[in-house]
Amino acid sequence: MRLPNSVDFHPDEPPISLASRLAAANGFASLGMLTRLLGIKPLAIARGEPEATRILADLSGFPVADVSRYAMRPSVNSKSSLGGCIVSEETLLYLPIRRICPHCIEADLANGSGVPLARPYQRHQWQTPEIEVCGLHEVELVPVAPPKHLEHDFARFVQTYGSDIRAAAATLVPRALPPAQKYIEGRLGGVRSNPFLDQLELYVVVKTCKRFAAFMRQHGDSSDVSDLELGYGVARGGPAALEETVVALIRKAKPNNHTIHKFFGRLVQWLREQKRNPDFAPVIEALQDIAVRNLPFTDKDIFVHPAKAEIQSVTMASKEFGLSKEVVRDLLSKAGVIADRTQRASATWFSAAAARPYLEAVMPAMRDSDVGCAVGVPPHLAKALRTSGIIPENLYTHGTNSRAKVHPASLAKFIETIFEGVPEAKREHGLTNLVDATSHCLCGFDEMVRLVLERRLRSLRRVGDGTLLTDLVVDRNEATEVLAAIPGRESLAELRKRTVGVTKAANELQTTLQTVRALVASGQLAATELRHVVAILRPMYVDKTSLAAFAIDHVSLSGLAKELGRQPAEVEALLAAQGVLPANKVSGSREPFYRRADLACVL
Repeated sequence: MRLPNSVDFHPDEPPISLASRLAAANGFASLGMLTRLLGIKPLAIARGEPEATRILADLSGFPVADVSRYAMRPSVNSKSSLGGCIVSEETLLYLPIRRICPHCIEADLANGSGVPLARPYQRHQWQTPEIEVCGLHEVELVPVAPPKHLEHDFARFVQTYGSDIRAAAATLVPRALPPAQKYIEGRLGGVRSNPFLDQLELYVVVKTCKRFAAFMRQHGDSSDVSDLELGYGVARGGPAALEETVVALIRKAKPNNHTIHKFFGRLVQWLREQKRNPDFAPVIEALQDIAVRNLPFTDKDIFVHPAKAEIQSVTMASKEFGLSKEVVRDLLSKAGVIADRTQRASATWFSAAAARPYLEAVMPAMRDSDVGCAVGVPPHLAKALRTSGIIPENLYTHGTNSRAKVHPASLAKFIETIFEGVPEAKREHGLTNLVDATSHCLCGFDEMVRLVLERRLRSLRRVGDGTLLTDLVVDRNEATEVLAAIPGRESLAELRKRTVGVTKAANELQTTLQTVRALVASGQLAATELRHVVAILRPMYVDKTSLAAFAIDHVSLSGLAKELGRQPAEVEALLAAQGVLPANKVSGSREPFYRRADLACVL
């Protein structure tokens, strides 16, 4: 139902302002009186809720799309949508009346039509915190703090504070609309003017400009403009302008600040916090490319996402390739990769791609402990990967001694292959890292890694940007099923059905773990021993049938002593005096076992 008195339509007006003017034009004492009659809340109108917007469109006679264009719609992650743009969470604080342009209000009163009280209207620009200047009149917006009952009722606010608004208009000083604010106003109005920034959400533009400006000030920029304007002045030139600024700051910075973390400071930390947000992907990609092209870093020195270094210093190469700085400098000087030998190691930069073949050729071979440190697993698991052929090994001879080791290039190839194309884990619920999954499945670590390399586990995910094997997570139940389906391989369920653990076997025989292992080693007990698992001591499972048969025919010294109610030492001395010898080899902590058929003399 359309109200009898209509008001002028303004394309840049928020719906809450339109509702206030309709209430004033039709004789309602306040916006609250109208909304109570309609059964809706002012906040529902301001946020563009569908039912409230439909009612307002019916009352005004304007199309729903026009009415709701500048509604402040809440979006995900504390952001809002305004004019088809995603804006920052701070914009919600400006949903009530917070700023005005007195000149705009005076112009509305003088030039509008209809009821004078319903002529002034609120502009959506006044709700945008980044816009501080009226683009039409080129004066600063005036902050206001209306009482709670007027914070959404613009028409009654102007009526109540008309004299204050006129007084403020007389004191305003001209100020041109700054470029960043002009761009934001244009974006909210649907104008696209910058190929690089236009591909970004508006809140991303604002935050990126402010963060880049803070980075510039970190390196000594003292420009007398806001962070938004300072950052926008560079960002509007696109990646090329950003890189030009970064390169200039690199030349200005001290040599010992030429590392990713020290040079970029809080900017890189902030970018890492945004890496799960796809809206920031173009910004992260642009800045990471700039960092890779212009600063030396090792493969372990990740910016936001893993990347291969294009520039390295002597110091960085020394750490990455395990060579002394002098060896790196001499080697690359002879190869013609670097020319100046007088600069400090941290300030001597060169092409990483050009230097890599020379440095890899003289890299020291890696022991199992070195490989384990590089991939985040104990040495015995690294050895399992080497001996199984997953990581190729080379035989290195020193004099008369030979030892199998891993060439660093082979390890680098393995790491690149196993992580290639693995999606990042958004949630880790129900997923286990490879080491723990191996322990649960009671399989060889090389078997688990081979499943990953062959991409046989659909649950395979990568935690963050890590490059350790423990950063790979899988569903251990899926891994168990895949392993059980391998032809000729006994499943975990079958193994547990026919065997018992070595601890349980020791309890049943009333003896020690070491004794059970010795009985298995001598062939008196049948058992299955698993290889290359997480524990250094290989897990052993004793065959139930073998255990039962041995328990019938044999008794341990401690078990016999308990049956006789005497001390084990007395029983052992008595048996020795009678010439009864143990059925097993006794040494250290291995307990004697006797055949029951030989114990007639004491039983």
